[in-house]
Amino acid sequence: MANRVVLGKRNNGDYGLFISPPGVDATTASDGDLAFSTTWTQAASIHAEGLISLDSNPGWVSFPALPYTPHVIAGWYDSNSGYYYYSQNEVFGTGGSWGGQTFNFIGPKVEATNSQIRVNQWTNKGTGWYIKYYILRMPGGV
Repeated sequence: MANRVVLGKRNNGDYGLFISPPGVDATTASDGDLAFSTTWTQAASIHAEGLISLDSNPGWVSFPALPYTPHVIAGWYDSNSGYYYYSQNEVFGTGGSWGGQTFNFIGPKVEATNSQIRVNQWTNKGTGWYIKYYILRMPGGV
């Protein structure tokens, strides 16, 4: 059975907290095979980003494949005003008005595979609205 969590010194001499995916021994795994390490200098980097037009239902949009389903950050972009709205699907307020536009601060619902993203529960917000998305690459690939 693999040692999946190490708090302290690993076999290579590194000190910290190290967590491995199932079946991988955290005491001997390379940094790239870990799910988490306090020695990483970055927790995530941007693998891909883009805009999805909401003028019509866009379906699936492809990005370079990863060996796992990545975390996605998505928000609304209004090209008419140049404003971005990010709320990670949390309601910060409803019926708010800003610049003459009324919106409810709910982020777009998106779903992803290891190589595609699509808008879930698509609605046409009007001409000039997009979803701005970021696909995050995790150091350990989990």
